[in-house]
Amino acid sequence: MVKKYFLLFTAFVLLNFCILAKPLEEQNPEVKSIFVLSEKILHKENLTADEMIKASLYFDFVQPGSDYEKTYLEKFRTYVKKLKGSFGKNLSEKEKAGAILDFLYEKIIFQYEENQNHLDVTFDEGRYNCVTSSILYAAFCKACGIQVEGNLVPGHVYCSVIVDGQRIDVECTNPAGFDPKTSTSGSKRGGQYNYVPASRYKNSRPISDKMLVSLIPKNLAAELNEQKDFEKAVPLAYTRFLFLKEENSPENDGQNVFEITCNNYVSDLQKGENYRQVLSWMDQWYETFSFSKRLTEIYQNAVYNEMVEQLYGENFQEAENIINSHENILSRESVEENRQIIFIARMENQLVNLPVLDGIEETQKLMQSDLYKSSKEIKNKVDEWFVYFAVQHSNSFFQDDNDLEAAKTADKYLQILPGNAALKGLSNTHWHNYDVAIHNKVAPLFNSKKYSEAKVLLEEGLKNHPDSIMLKNDLERVKKLL
Repeated sequence: MVKKYFLLFTAFVLLNFCILAKPLEEQNPEVKSIFVLSEKILHKENLTADEMIKASLYFDFVQPGSDYEKTYLEKFRTYVKKLKGSFGKNLSEKEKAGAILDFLYEKIIFQYEENQNHLDVTFDEGRYNCVTSSILYAAFCKACGIQVEGNLVPGHVYCSVIVDGQRIDVECTNPAGFDPKTSTSGSKRGGQYNYVPASRYKNSRPISDKMLVSLIPKNLAAELNEQKDFEKAVPLAYTRFLFLKEENSPENDGQNVFEITCNNYVSDLQKGENYRQVLSWMDQWYETFSFSKRLTEIYQNAVYNEMVEQLYGENFQEAENIINSHENILSRESVEENRQIIFIARMENQLVNLPVLDGIEETQKLMQSDLYKSSKEIKNKVDEWFVYFAVQHSNSFFQDDNDLEAAKTADKYLQILPGNAALKGLSNTHWHNYDVAIHNKVAPLFNSKKYSEAKVLLEEGLKNHPDSIMLKNDLERVKKLL
């Protein structure tokens, strides 16, 4: 089985999050190769039989040159000798290719296990999956001089041999898998599919030896990701990325797997709000590894979350320091956006406890700033606070039954923010209250037939509020009775 990778969601932290107890900061995984990749290996697509076995072991954390490596390399070479000795005289290449699969099942493998990705376990216990069986089959073919390559289908890998002028598929998970498109084959068993439906083989894509071997670290890294063992997963995925760096094929997912592994580690750290640890870790290898769009986004998210945490604690200068110290990695848009957030947070912290008139004065000063004129977000936020204080000031007169002053105050602030819906509504409300107050004063005069006094009161009201339809109607009624 070829593992699929799942990208964990790295969430943004909201300003109203709860502070959780943080665990002690752990050692970050190293972004370095788990073994030395020779220039010879880096610049070639096709590997020798020994190189396939060695690389498969190295990707399973076996140290190059160790006795452990030598043990399994010697096992492989011994099997190769036995295999070559088992060939009868005058066998065709096709017959040899079929005999190799037979040999594999007679001498080495016998129990299929989907998630068994360790070549040493396959040698010792016979347990295998599509990756380990395909690598072994390909290595034995190479050792016997038979042209072979791997093929990928969704979630699966198998081999093909090019023999006697033919391309023949070999389903390595099945002892009867030689030439599965036919009912007979060069092996001792009739060919058949087993692991995946035959229809899926139509979408197969040939891959290089390096891509085939790289499926071991891909699967192992996926398992380590699931276990959250990032100390091993990150360097393993990074080594695979380097191993495939010069692989020019659409199947090369080396960088993608590495970046997903990094993202998953970062996501795990950020669940514990260890944003600064994320930044210190990524800073260590930024200079030697060019950040892709995804890595830049991961980094920007961590900067944002650390900044927000500082803002939550009202550490505004520290929040600014975080942006300034990482400005060279962040995009210009991200830097500007974060600085606007800091500006707004600092501003709101200063405004929230100000007396009303001080708040009016301060927000008017802010309206003269360059940021107010250049940033829509800051303008909207300053306007919101100005309206908040304007409403408080205007309503203070209403509470003292001074509807006229409340209305005039609302109009004064509406002139500063023309067209503001909230202030327009505030003005209309207070003028309506003023009209109602005059109307209510006129009513008893009207009922007492004191029309002249009512007329004076209404004319005074219209002088203050010339557009009042209510007062105009009242005045017309009074005039008719004079």
